[in-house]
Amino acid sequence: MPEKLYDYAVFALYEERKGNRKYRRFFGIDIVNVPEITRFHRVHEGWPSIALLDLISLFPKMKPYERNESSPVIIVEYGNTFIGIVVPNIHCIITTDKRSIKYPGKYFKYFKHDSVIGVIDSKYFEHLTFVLDIARIIACTTFQFVPKTLETQELAFTAVKRNGLMLLCALEECITPELCLAAVQQNGQALEYVPKQIKTPEICLAAIQQNGMVLRLVPKTLKTSELCLAAVQNHGFALKYVPEERKTPEICLAAVQNDEPDDESEPALAFVPEAFKTSALCLVAVKNNDNALRFVPEELKNEIRAAETGQG
Repeated sequence: MPEKLYDYAVFALYEERKGNRKYRRFFGIDIVNVPEITRFHRVHEGWPSIALLDLISLFPKMKPYERNESSPVIIVEYGNTFIGIVVPNIHCIITTDKRSIKYPGKYFKYFKHDSVIGVIDSKYFEHLTFVLDIARIIACTTFQFVPKTLETQELAFTAVKRNGLMLLCALEECITPELCLAAVQQNGQALEYVPKQIKTPEICLAAIQQNGMVLRLVPKTLKTSELCLAAVQNHGFALKYVPEERKTPEICLAAVQNDEPDDESEPALAFVPEAFKTSALCLVAVKNNDNALRFVPEELKNEIRAAETGQG
């Protein structure tokens, strides 16, 4: 199957630093499903009642830019309406695949913002580019930037079914267990925005089945053995968030069976208690993730190496 490709509109902002120094930062917005990119002076010709969001309002540390008649406007879908995101420029349009998009963790030392969900490393593109999430961009502004017609439960359902993170935008009176369930089924990360009183076992399980890593967002009192097992079956690294008293040989084996190699994080075996690190479990762990070998007990390493090479 061909690798899925992503198109990003890349724009630049200048970060102001002490001593009047300026540093140019590059940002990318996914435009695969964007219907149009237009200019400010023409936006209301094709989109007569569209709401506009000036992106610079989200980046107070960046040098303000003058919005003018030729400023680019990226039209994005939100719920069942559209919003125009005004950007200072469009440096270029790039096409890349998922492999080039990295978790932003270690890059936050350069720039950190809630709307950043990944980075395109400079080895794939001429500049380190921070990937922005449209849903989070809009969420950061609340509903003041969008038409009042979105402030209904029906439209809230429409929005979260397309992107669960839109739950953050919903008005308080629209948030129900049903809305939260729909949101986490679409994107488990939406569990972060589910009110404490609505975080039921059913909603937490649905979130975990969509993304095991959100076990970290589940209250400890709801972390049952069944829930923890479901989390590691979805993503082995979720073992990190399993309470020690909930870790069993069954849960640990499921975690290493569903481990995925990732240069940015530890292998699941790193979170397995020493008492459960049997030869059989360690062999499964190393077969799924080469990085796991360094967490194998010293007395088992030769045995595991031999078994891997077919000499055991």
